[in-house]
Amino acid sequence: MVEASNDTGANNGLKHIENMVLFQYLVRTLEADFVPRHIAYKESLDWVIIRESVLNVLLGSRKLVFKMFVKNCISLLNQHQREVEDDISSKSASDLDSSLTFPLVEFEREALISVKKLFIMVINLDLIRKEADKLGLTSRADGLRNPILEVILEELTYNTIYLSPFLLAFTEWKWKLQIILLYFSRYQVKSAVRTRRSDNSQQDLTVESALSMFSTEASAKAMVKMMCPEVAQLLLAHAYQVCLSVDGGSSEANDAAKMMGASLLEISCKFVLAFQNLRKINTNIQISQFEKEALFTAATLTRKLQNE
Repeated sequence: MVEASNDTGANNGLKHIENMVLFQYLVRTLEADFVPRHIAYKESLDWVIIRESVLNVLLGSRKLVFKMFVKNCISLLNQHQREVEDDISSKSASDLDSSLTFPLVEFEREALISVKKLFIMVINLDLIRKEADKLGLTSRADGLRNPILEVILEELTYNTIYLSPFLLAFTEWKWKLQIILLYFSRYQVKSAVRTRRSDNSQQDLTVESALSMFSTEASAKAMVKMMCPEVAQLLLAHAYQVCLSVDGGSSEANDAAKMMGASLLEISCKFVLAFQNLRKINTNIQISQFEKEALFTAATLTRKLQNE
């Protein structure tokens, strides 16, 4: 699919559609097998149910290079986001046969929804595997594989050009925020004293603690020495967007509150302060339209909540 997307010939367009339809069918097949097994595992904690799933067998196959698989999925998500920004509905007949343009656009959308579904299934599989490991339910026969979130993080860290389109395309709030927090955790100052909590520093990192890395001009300057300021701004803006989208009385509010680590008012105040400190360090730093909108929202919401 990734290779076919780089060729705009009409014949290749047909092949591309065939690949996308096949991919959608495969993801639906995996989903039909994995979802009921996931439900059954929650009730029984029987690792064998998950170990024998088609998804687990497929990802454990030597014929599949897992890192390349994840990289290709990220490429497809990024391609989708670029096409949205460029208004894919305006593709000219010279780029692709007009009879294929509309179905190709629709199949691309469906295929990329399937990419996201596949990512979520693999993330859930990794969580189950981690739990089964702790319970001593796994063995050497189950093999070893890096968790998908680690592979995604590695790819986004070393190819920052992928970061913005990926965060715009990957809209599953919990895992999007988890990826952002894992990214910041790479630059988190580890405690000199090892405790039970310090061993889980990545899990303990919250939006509030990530923002605290930029709470003063000195701390922001130290962070900028380790990571690109434009990347920091982008990650903070997307993290704040997630906080806005899940705050409130939804069923996900408890999980969101734990990942936020503070009230929306505190998050908004610290978000504005972080951008102010980054601006003090470099007065010529560029702020994207997305980041400007997030900053304006945070400033407006701060005043409103303080008045209330």
